Amino acid sequence: MNPETGGEAAFRHRHRQTLRFADVDVLGHVNNVAIFQLFETGRVAFLAERGLALGRPDITVVLARVAVDFAAELHWPGEVEVATRVATIGRTSFTLVQGLYHEGRRAASSEAVCVAVDRASGGPIGLPEWLRRALTEG
Repeated sequence: MNPETGGEAAFRHRHRQTLRFADVDVLGHVNNVAIFQLFETGRVAFLAERGLALGRPDITVVLARVAVDFAAELHWPGEVEVATRVATIGRTSFTLVQGLYHEGRRAASSEAVCVAVDRASGGPIGLPEWLRRALTEG
């Protein structure tokens, strides 16, 4: 997993977030759980911009796998930027690669496998063409 592959221009989607005091652990740095939450918020923003908000009645996306590599500590207060891009698109799933940046420095990387799920059956479905287009165009 390397969010730097393809260079900075590979990340067209960026989502800024403010670090919260509640994210800090007893060691004084942003806790690992908060890092996962920052990536999650970045993924949700990315998907919402592509018409896949949580309220859609026919299809949703579930997280099948997520991996995070930590590169540097984060400290409160401050802001971070979550950069997201599509790495691969399969038949029923797609993989997002993300970078978490603070003051221009990468603090963590993430790779998430997302599966399209039919809300009625609860089972995986082939990615609809509109979603494939949204993932490749944006």
